[in-house]
Amino acid sequence: RSVMNQTYHNLRIICVNDGSTDGSLAILEKLAAEDNRIVIINQENRGLGGARNTGIKNTTSEWICFMDSDDKLRIDTFEILSKIIDSDIDLIHFGTEIIHEEGVAAIKSDEKYYAIKHKGLTKVTDSLFLNSDTSACNKLFRKSTIDKHNLHFEKILYEDFQFTHQYLAVSKNVYYVPEKLYMYLRRSNSIMSETFKKTPRAIDHLYAYNYVYEFLEKNNLL
Repeated sequence: RSVMNQTYHNLRIICVNDGSTDGSLAILEKLAAEDNRIVIINQENRGLGGARNTGIKNTTSEWICFMDSDDKLRIDTFEILSKIIDSDIDLIHFGTEIIHEEGVAAIKSDEKYYAIKHKGLTKVTDSLFLNSDTSACNKLFRKSTIDKHNLHFEKILYEDFQFTHQYLAVSKNVYYVPEKLYMYLRRSNSIMSETFKKTPRAIDHLYAYNYVYEFLEKNNLL
């Protein structure tokens, strides 16, 4: 509903039902009956990256914003961003507010990681490439750039890291918006909460790095 209630109305809201078994489809169908901008796509479970890839394939607009199902947007997010969009901008990166689920302690490094370190139009440099947060949700991506370079989310955890770095590698600039427009819910059992624990999931960090390296090598960007 935080998307449905945006003050900017010219949106196509693609909801990918990724093999859910918890009644999500019924909720989506109820919302679609209220708002004809909602497009529901059902598929067998392919994971977060697979759901986003399906969304990309079904996107008809030039700009794409990804959103996780348990997060929210500030009500004027797309109104603010629509005034920034320009033909010379490759990527728009906006601020993130971290909201903690009850019982989840704040992590000091979160604020530092998601802090907007630039303002306005900024050239992509090695330093920016290496120090940007890699969330796919607090950014606007160009569909034409994604298509041109055949970018997609790999079937791994931390697929944001892989996709965002590959996108940055073929971008000349980023426009930074310091306002915290994306509200990210930090949950106790989330993938990110277990990132630095001793977990078998950690190996996916290496897979993500390898996908980025292979992309850079293939496109002569090293």
